[in-house]
Amino acid sequence: MYKRVRLKDTVEVPPRHLADVSPELVKRLLQDKLEGRMDEDVGSVVSVTAVHDIGDGAVLPNRPGVYYEAEFDAVTFDPQMQEVVDGEVVEVRDSNRVLSVGDAVRARIVTKSIDERNPRDSKIGLTAKQPGLGKHGWLEEERQRREAQAGD
Repeated sequence: MYKRVRLKDTVEVPPRHLADVSPELVKRLLQDKLEGRMDEDVGSVVSVTAVHDIGDGAVLPNRPGVYYEAEFDAVTFDPQMQEVVDGEVVEVRDSNRVLSVGDAVRARIVTKSIDERNPRDSKIGLTAKQPGLGKHGWLEEERQRREAQAGD
């Protein structure tokens, strides 16, 4: 499920940017740091949308940058157990199918294994075997068949 969340994180501002520590700069640094990353708690960060608060900077020994804690809004994708999602089958393997979130197939999430260090190794188990799940064309055919039976 896509969510808009408010998060806090620490961002390092390099010395060359210390003259202008603005929300735009902090947003760009947060985007570089977080977008596309997986986190067990918030899911995958899709986009950092706005920076609301930038705390006081802290200097760490033997580090050239200044570290600021920032509060910001982000859009995340965090699949929930038993959630029904629409997707497109993009790859078929011996034991499973690979979906891209889209609108060609409807499936329910049954397992999820998030690997924060290697997001590409994360796995989300799906099933399309219950009523109301599967290829959209099949769902439409089933709906029309039920309507025709109800009309008889």
